[in-house]
Amino acid sequence: KGRIFAGWLDKTHAAQAKAEGKEFAGSGVAFAWSDDGGMTFKGKNILMDHACECCRMSAALGRDGLPVFAWRQIFEGEIRDHYAAKLSANGVKLIGGRVSNDDWAINSCPHQGPALAVDTKGAWHIAWFTKGKNRQGLFYAFSRDEGKTFSTPEKIGDDAHAPAFATLLATKKGLYRAWKEFDGAQTVIPIQQSNDGGKSWSAPEILASTTEASDHPILVASKGDVFLSWGTHKEGYRLIPLRLAKK
Repeated sequence: KGRIFAGWLDKTHAAQAKAEGKEFAGSGVAFAWSDDGGMTFKGKNILMDHACECCRMSAALGRDGLPVFAWRQIFEGEIRDHYAAKLSANGVKLIGGRVSNDDWAINSCPHQGPALAVDTKGAWHIAWFTKGKNRQGLFYAFSRDEGKTFSTPEKIGDDAHAPAFATLLATKKGLYRAWKEFDGAQTVIPIQQSNDGGKSWSAPEILASTTEASDHPILVASKGDVFLSWGTHKEGYRLIPLRLAKK
């Protein structure tokens, strides 16, 4: 039997602060786990406060079987940048740090959380969107020391086509990233592969497109194969196998 980990944005402390007439930015970040297939959960605990309340969290399992989470955190001055951390073995501590100093000061929620993957060597990979003073657009970085430091943020996509909503996937075959772009007429899903742990990437290839509304893309793997999971209004739900050109 395996252990199921759960992480979520929890407004308990925000509700308590409101009842006491106090201000409280965002929500808490809470965690729990189940050893009986999800029938019951234990260890519920809010380990960090002031996460951006409408940006979804992302999660991945590390090599040691412990979960890693990433989310948009509200820092002092309403700065909404990203944080990544691993849940400790006893479930009472977060081990990690700030991903980058984008300096995005905004008193509202961007509604766009990060993407996260952990590769076979234990490196953390994260992609995120920002409109900060220090950088604007969609970015990628990695950490090889479990969140203590991150690489210099690398821009993803074509700014002229509003890249957003990235998804990451790490497999034994390599690392993959995909995202949405819109050229004014259609939404496309470009995808890239890295065979050196995120240091370099293949040229973007368009895996799918639509001319109407669409959901966010998700990369998934099954039996060693990689697929794009994508729902669109016009074409419906599609599970598209990845066939990148050989480099």
